[in-house]
Amino acid sequence: MPTYEGIDELSWEFARSLFTVFPAWESLARIVKDEKTSKNFVEIDVNQDGTDRVLHLSTADDEITIGFDRWHTHVGPFLGLNTAESVATAMNIVEEFVAEKTVVKVVHRDGAWVQSSMEYLVASSEPEPHSTTQVFSWRRTHDAVIETS
Repeated sequence: MPTYEGIDELSWEFARSLFTVFPAWESLARIVKDEKTSKNFVEIDVNQDGTDRVLHLSTADDEITIGFDRWHTHVGPFLGLNTAESVATAMNIVEEFVAEKTVVKVVHRDGAWVQSSMEYLVASSEPEPHSTTQVFSWRRTHDAVIETS
């Protein structure tokens, strides 16, 4: 378990909130020093069972980054959010993905990446034409490959 000394408020609050909801993930946390700024931040990589995919969480660059496969998003003060709002927004994204209320979609056309998105299952978009869409869910319940012509 890392020592959280020297991390900023956003990193501390995100780690505290994350490990309250997902206590087993704390053992996966590491404190990383940014070589350019000498600031410490938190990184957590949670392996998805049965795959080589990873849920990547980071507080580098004064923002919370959430990534899975070829999709990622950023939340933080740059959006006009304070620390509590940033953490709440990031936690909502993580919790809804782990609860499989959302899925990650990765679209390829002719073998090249086109786009990635996170979508709610109840409001899922139509697949892109002439493409292959991979759908990933945390427990793999909704995993699929959709080919369109």
